[in-house]
Order: sequence, then C-alpha cells, then structure tokens
Amino acid sequence: MRVSSTLAAALSIAPFVAALPSAAPQDVASGSLSSRHSGIALPRSSMAGMDAEAKAALRARRIQAATRRRARRAVKVLDDSDDSGSDSDNGNAGKGKGRGNGNAGAAPGNGTAPGNGAGNGAGAGAGAGAGAGEGAAGEEAENKGAFGTLIDLQGGDLKQDTLFPATVGQFEVEFSAKTARKLAVLENKAPGPPPAGFKLLNPSSFLVVVQGGGGNLTLGKIDFQFDVTNPALAGLDLTTTATGKFNDALGVFEIGDAVGEKEFEADENELVLKVTNLDGEFAIFVPDAAAPAAAPPAAAAPPPPATATPPVAVRGGGAVARRRWW
Repeated sequence: MRVSSTLAAALSIAPFVAALPSAAPQDVASGSLSSRHSGIALPRSSMAGMDAEAKAALRARRIQAATRRRARRAVKVLDDSDDSGSDSDNGNAGKGKGRGNGNAGAAPGNGTAPGNGAGNGAGAGAGAGAGAGEGAAGEEAENKGAFGTLIDLQGGDLKQDTLFPATVGQFEVEFSAKTARKLAVLENKAPGPPPAGFKLLNPSSFLVVVQGGGGNLTLGKIDFQFDVTNPALAGLDLTTTATGKFNDALGVFEIGDAVGEKEFEADENELVLKVTNLDGEFAIFVPDAAAPAAAPPAAAAPPPPATATPPVAVRGGGAVARRRWW
C-alpha cells in the first residue's frame, strides 16, 4: 500500500455534484474531492428550455462523468510512475535472498557442501524474485485502506478485503481474481440524488476505481460493516438498508437486482452486495420514513342512479305512473 501525493493532487477537481458557492472546500490530500467549484459551464443549446432543476441535474451528470475520467487517469499516472521502481526492487530482493541462502549452505561440511549450498541459494533467490506478492489459492488477506491511496491487489485468486473508514461503520471492497490489479477508493462528501423513497444512511459515497479493470473477477463484493454503537443507527432496522450504485445516464443512484445481489449478515451487522464489476460509485441507503407514501389507487366511481319514469297527468286532475288513459 502506498500513499501518494501525486494521486491526491491529480484528483483536485470539480465535485460530483454542483456545490453551492457557500460550500467549504474539502481536503483533497485526505482523498476527498474538492468543492471549490460551484459548477461547470454548459453550451447554451443544451440548456435551452430547461427549468432550474433539469439544468442542475444535467450539470451534475457532466461533473460526475468528468470526475470519473480524471480519477482513472490519475490512477494510471501513478501506476506508470511506480512500475519501474517496483520491478527493480523486487528483483534485487530476490537476488539478495538467494545469495544469503547459498552462503549458509556453504557452511562446514564435506567437500560437496559448498556446491550444494550455492545451488540452493541461487534457486531460492530466483524463486523469491519471481514469486513476490503471489498468494496460495484459498488464503485470505485484509488491508487497511485510506482514501486517495493506490493499493496493490494480488492475483492467483487470493481473496483480499480492503477496509476504509466511514461515518457509521466501514466500507469494504472484497476482491479475488486470477490477475493482479490496483485499487483506489475516493470519498465523495456530496453524493448525487438517492433512489425514490430512500435517504443516505452514511453521508458520503465511495468511488471505486480498479486499475486493470473492475470485471473478470473470481469474487467481487461491496460491503458495509455497521458500527451498531453509533447513535445515528439507534432504532434502525439494518436489514432494510441497501447499497446503491450511481447510474451515469440517469443521474441518480439505483438499488435492486440491476445493481447486484444483496445479502445481510446479521452476525456481523454487514450489508453485502455481490457484483460482477467493482468499478463505480456506491452509497448506503435506508428507507425514508418522511418520504411521501404512494397514493392509494382511486376508488371506482359509483354507478349512476336509475332514472324513474315521471308521472303522467291525465284528464280529471289525477296522475298515474307508467299507464296512460285516453
């Protein structure tokens, strides 16, 4: 795991949504996104005929898209700058270990011991250099992540859980794949609109960027471990919570089967979302009791009353119904 000022500096960009002019700037060095800018300029043709709400939604979607593009470029820049030094270090480590083992093998013994020691040392060194960072299948590893940090994820189907601090718990990315990747997670303190009938439970959302691609996984999960001692969770039924993923085309978060398969592990107070691709912006929601309930279906209109036959006046001043005298 490497904390990089390069990534943090490259991510000093417009926020996901248009911030109000009075919003205070956020700390980019900590991995959050800047809120200095109040929005972006849009072509007049795209704004024509829109009301204020539609303009804000369009502006938000464009800022979201630009932010993701720059985030991925920042991860790639950092990745490219680290590759040469990382490869060199791994090679040197392998050679050093090999020489050490070889000398140990050449210790007191019969006349063949030095030759055997040298051979063992060379083999051990080559193995350490070539196999650095690989884990046996079936093993697990846990990383403590930090926002704005590039984290190495190993291949070989090694299951790796990376945890990040959150206001009401911990955000977690579970990864396992045959090929190694690099992971960066950013905190967005001004998330987009929630799904209808829901509200944010954790006030921030999390942008997950996987260098090398977030798909082609053996295992991919987005988890949230709730801190049940947090007063903000008092009285809540955590089984009703949901993980949402931001839909760029619609400009809102979505929940449900289209996003992934939901599970809730009650013994760990953990909300789990199985996904096929880890890339994206995720947030934690809870049903909003203050949201207006759906209107009940309208009652069927009663049938019109039957029309009575009016009485008919006849000669002599009398009146009869349904019969005429001539």
